[in-house]
Amino acid sequence: MKFSRFYNKFFIFTCLLGLIISIYALFLETIKEARPSYVPFCDVSETISCSKALMSRWSRGFGIVGTLLGEKHFLNLRNPVYGIFFYITLILLSIVNFILKQI
Repeated sequence: MKFSRFYNKFFIFTCLLGLIISIYALFLETIKEARPSYVPFCDVSETISCSKALMSRWSRGFGIVGTLLGEKHFLNLRNPVYGIFFYITLILLSIVNFILKQI
């Protein structure tokens, strides 16, 4: 039981980290799109640049949705939006699982 509780807390903690990173990536994309001169702290050099990845054609719908369904399709979202939904879903499912185990 103790291991299960620890595992659940660790899982939620890592999901929260993923959620925070996804929110930050969405923030960066939004700011970079509005102000192209903005340089985020994760742009270490010309080679190591998170903003290049976040502004590439692969940064929406994983580069697949736009090709298959069109650039204007409602599923062609920024990738961090998928991450936010994913991590929130995992956190909620983990909490529900933990509560159901207590019953």
